[in-house]
Amino acid sequence: MTHSEGLIICAGALDRFGEKHQMVKAIEEMGELTRALCKRVADAEDVDVDNICEEIADLEITVTQLHMIFDDALIQKKKAEKLTALRERVNGWRNGKLRQLAEHLKGDCGGDACRL
Repeated sequence: MTHSEGLIICAGALDRFGEKHQMVKAIEEMGELTRALCKRVADAEDVDVDNICEEIADLEITVTQLHMIFDDALIQKKKAEKLTALRERVNGWRNGKLRQLAEHLKGDCGGDACRL
């Protein structure tokens, strides 16, 4: 299925069921994914990956509809801001790890207190 076909189906669902109903559906799907992920966190050995993937797919469909209900441009702007902040946190962590490695290799890492 193409992206455009998916958008047409999501728009049809909004038209057929209404915005409020689809917002409630999104809440339900978030809850189902939350439960599936909690099971994974609690017991990684007994996990139904197929179920987790199904719940992610369900949530993505409802999130697409939320983009249609709310201001997609604003959502994209907020997403870009969040990704920029995440990149800064990841780069800061990476730089900190590289500093630790450099200290370790120079022997300046604090001996027994070394975190590597």
